[in-house]
Amino acid sequence: MCAAWRYLIDERGASAGEYALILSILGLGILLAALVFGDAISTSFSQSSHTIANAGAPDNAARPAATAARKQ
Repeated sequence: MCAAWRYLIDERGASAGEYALILSILGLGILLAALVFGDAISTSFSQSSHTIANAGAPDNAARPAATAARKQ
């Protein structure tokens, strides 16, 4: 009990083990975020890529509506 108490009240700098624990928790958080949001991020990048690739092409679906709005 005495050794555990000394460890709890010890206020010296963090050891390598504590840094490893922090890094492992951060790594786990990044992994979980990638698993949870992976599909959404992939879809977002695919849509952005498609938009950039077709930036110079005429948008046939939007043109008639825009032309009709100008005529009114």
